[in-house]
Amino acid sequence: ALALNMSHVGKRWEDPVRDVSPIAWRRSGSPVKDWAIQKRYQEGDLLAFLSADGMEVEIVELMMQAYQPPPGDALGNFKLPVFALAMVMVMGYQFVKQKGPFDPGLTELDIDS
Repeated sequence: ALALNMSHVGKRWEDPVRDVSPIAWRRSGSPVKDWAIQKRYQEGDLLAFLSADGMEVEIVELMMQAYQPPPGDALGNFKLPVFALAMVMVMGYQFVKQKGPFDPGLTELDIDS
């Protein structure tokens, strides 16, 4: 049996965490001919090992899962500029529609009178 340090999952090769072996501990046993994994929803995965002579099957449960951070928002950096551009466009439309920055209902004061 073997215990793996799952913090290595998803790390790049140049990451300093990878300098340490991912194997936390191991138990020697008979040679393995084949192995399989069964993923289970919200439970530990099951691993099955077939001995080299084919006469023994060992089943173990993986108790700890690797943390997978939630995916980042693809449009996260664009939300603020798009919102600001939309606001400027709305204000520009209102400015053009009203033909100026002031209320069209107001009349200009005549300086001569």
